[in-house]
Amino acid sequence: MKRMPKVFTPLVLAGVGLLLGLFMAELACRIIGVPYKKRPLPPPETTTGQFDSELGWSYIPDQSVLWDFGELKEGAPVYFDENGIRVPSKGYRFDRGKPSVLFIGGSFAMGHGLLYENSFIGQFQELVGEKYQMVNLGVQGYGSDQAYLRLKRYIEKFNTKVVVYIFIKEHIMRNGNSDRQLLIPEYRFPGTKPLFKINKEGELYLAQKPMLYKNKVNSWLWDLFYMRLGNRFGWFPHEPEDVTAAIIKAMKDLSEQHQAHFLLIDWREDTTDRVDFLSEMDVNVIDTLQGAPKGWAGMIIEGGVHPDANASEHIAQLLLNYFEQNGLLSL
Repeated sequence: MKRMPKVFTPLVLAGVGLLLGLFMAELACRIIGVPYKKRPLPPPETTTGQFDSELGWSYIPDQSVLWDFGELKEGAPVYFDENGIRVPSKGYRFDRGKPSVLFIGGSFAMGHGLLYENSFIGQFQELVGEKYQMVNLGVQGYGSDQAYLRLKRYIEKFNTKVVVYIFIKEHIMRNGNSDRQLLIPEYRFPGTKPLFKINKEGELYLAQKPMLYKNKVNSWLWDLFYMRLGNRFGWFPHEPEDVTAAIIKAMKDLSEQHQAHFLLIDWREDTTDRVDFLSEMDVNVIDTLQGAPKGWAGMIIEGGVHPDANASEHIAQLLLNYFEQNGLLSL
């Protein structure tokens, strides 16, 4: 029987020691709660939502929930219809044949922390009257990618005349990420999210589908290094402007295929939020800084970053002006 080379034994011991060290470090991360909390906080899109194999998460249908943040401190109810779309009142049902404006986006579109009637969609409905019905497809935490997929799901289910995408600069970062937990480690989401990329031919394609967290195997130690080193050297968080522009173009193309007018609201608080590629695209854009009232940047709900009822009033007026100037009230 041949003896192992003398150098082999130290290498084996070193390898075993390395594996043991990594195992202990992984265990320590999970015990201490780094980078993820052992008992992560449930954001609204978790407590009010469910895993969606196409979108990552969506709201639970036919529910009325009490939230206690922003304007909803007294536990005011928030309502969702049979498709998990936010609606003004319990039991509200859309008229599928009525001319409709579909709003897509994240929490700014959804009206996070606001009573429905004080959201910009609710206020715009009051200004327009019965000319259109407003369909709020916004979902908290969504990026452009999820907003686009949600539009694809519902655009044919309504008599869609106008599509309005509520864009915030943070969507670019969300579009470069498939696991929102990496961006907000203290929260636990229903699952991962879809991720789009651009292939060698310059075409947008779906690179990753959502996955339940219980089916996702990940190392807390690796995620810690990935976030810390990536943040230091600039590869995390990834902010793919080319992918974001391609998704917005896909939104517009989809809208126009259904003979609907497409409009993007560039929701920014000040000039530092400027996204240059938007001005290079063939897309109708409303800039929220246009005629913004004094104190605009501070018009947010208490304890958060989301717009309050006064900010929403400004957006509703901008929308009304746009609809009037572009003949959208005479369709």
